[in-house]
Amino acid sequence: MQRFLRKAGFTLIELVLVIVLVGITAGSTAMLVLQGTQSYADLIERKESLHNARLAVERISREVRQASSASTVSASRLRINGGLLEFYHDAATSTVKIGGTSQPAEGRFLADGISSLTFAMDNSNDWVSINLTEASGRKYRTKVYLRKEIFYP
Repeated sequence: MQRFLRKAGFTLIELVLVIVLVGITAGSTAMLVLQGTQSYADLIERKESLHNARLAVERISREVRQASSASTVSASRLRINGGLLEFYHDAATSTVKIGGTSQPAEGRFLADGISSLTFAMDNSNDWVSINLTEASGRKYRTKVYLRKEIFYP
């Protein structure tokens, strides 16, 4: 008779223990998923920042490479072909812009997320050094030689 009175089931302690273990497992899994999602978002942001910086450096390099003359107006402003094109850093908006006589007065947007852009030239006006720093602190540097037109008599 005693065998029939005992009911099969779980005790309250067993149920609480299972709930705690399931909660710990679910919390750990949620943290892993959250970290993975944040890492992916950071990776996409870095990729876009890298793309913007590379685009700016490549565009400036291409224009300088095709230029017959260049001059630095200031450390952060480069004038090409007598002012036909100007590349400059707008510190207020952290952008690189293109200006000059062939562009709109306010300048066209080239890249954003740029904390500094500086130019340096040699004394003989043969090359331009381009130094660009992203907002994240990553630096890019390149040296570009100008196309010199040589006229033979």
